[in-house]
Amino acid sequence: MVALAAGLAGGLAEGMIVAWGHSWSSRVALFGSESVWMAPLAQAGLFAAAGGLYAGLAWLLRPLRQQRVVVTVWVALAALGIAWQFEFIHWAAATMLALGSGTTAARALVGRPAGRIAGRLVVGFSTVVLLLALGLRVRETLTERQALGRLPVAAPGHPNIVLLVLDTVRAWNLGWHGYGRATTPRLDLRWQGGVIFDRVLSTAPWTLPSHASMVTGLLPADLSAGWATPLDQTHRTVAEALAAAGYVTGGFVANYRYAGAATGLARGFSRYVDYPVDLPEAIRTTSFFRRVLRIGRVQEWLGRNRVIEAKFAADINRDFL
Repeated sequence: MVALAAGLAGGLAEGMIVAWGHSWSSRVALFGSESVWMAPLAQAGLFAAAGGLYAGLAWLLRPLRQQRVVVTVWVALAALGIAWQFEFIHWAAATMLALGSGTTAARALVGRPAGRIAGRLVVGFSTVVLLLALGLRVRETLTERQALGRLPVAAPGHPNIVLLVLDTVRAWNLGWHGYGRATTPRLDLRWQGGVIFDRVLSTAPWTLPSHASMVTGLLPADLSAGWATPLDQTHRTVAEALAAAGYVTGGFVANYRYAGAATGLARGFSRYVDYPVDLPEAIRTTSFFRRVLRIGRVQEWLGRNRVIEAKFAADINRDFL
């Protein structure tokens, strides 16, 4: 119970840091808002499994059964995970902070039933996690309904528009540009009766500023979007222009690290689907798991076999359809 309570508490703190930390740092968020409840679930699962191993060791080693040792170990591990969310904290300093937190908690619980207190904390933290998950879903639904309710009546005859962006795909590897292999057979059929522009250059060599140019029509030098800063609200986006004309707009991104809602590219869309809500993403939100993910081919085993976290084409198709 102590391990589970510590996992939930530490996971909640880590989830708030990764989901909402950008709000006070003015930097692009690297995780979605759903991390605030996914992180404690992932951390609780990890700590519960580790707690089972600890119980086995405690059965063999009597000193591990002492309350002060139990509390120190699990509170220290939770504090270490929180400290690891800040890359600028040296590992030695993070370890000292964690051990200090653990021993302080152990002293505070001297003479008190730690197991019973941990049980109450598990119930309380679990309730908070559930309310956060439900609250985010309700907020998302209400936000979308409000956006749709503000739309003016569209003029008759307006066509539907689909903008398909193939990030980091070069023209000379596409079938309709004369590539010898059938890399894009369906798109080749789609564009047979269309117009192809052969002299098109990206405004930047990486995703965010080039996409910012696509949605604003301006060069990166005129925009705020950068490596760590999102696109601000200075200039109107194409989604805002379409919404003003009565269009229902939706954005669905695969490269959610550099085209997610936190980058500012979502402005004007009625719905914007970016970060996945699944087990691999929940695992990636916690600092313990992220350090493990850096080892060898662990990401491939979890279905995220790319250096940049992204969805696969089937995921995007499912979200869009």
